Amino acid sequence: MPQTLCVHKPMNQNKPDKNLFRLIATLVLVGLIVTLALQNSSQQVVTFYFWSFSLPLFVLLFLAFVIGILLMIVLLYPKYRRTHKAEEKAERLEREISRLEKKIAENQNSNKHE
Repeated sequence: MPQTLCVHKPMNQNKPDKNLFRLIATLVLVGLIVTLALQNSSQQVVTFYFWSFSLPLFVLLFLAFVIGILLMIVLLYPKYRRTHKAEEKAERLEREISRLEKKIAENQNSNKHE
């Protein structure tokens, strides 16, 4: 009797590959950053109080971007932490409610049998 070979398609065959999408998005982002750097490579003088220094414009833009992200993280972290603690407390209380409901049901069942 000849053997038949059964070929199964993976379940996610129809879905686009996430890694390919990430690779393309990364390449596009890198391309945009390189274009920004090439088009904005002129030196700019920055004065801050007593300091004065010269940097390419794209470096200043990048530094402003990074400082903005760091400020956002610092300012939003306390809210994130409070929310996370509240969610943990809610989950703990839901488990406690479930445990107590089971205990009440067991007590009611034992009272019926008496």
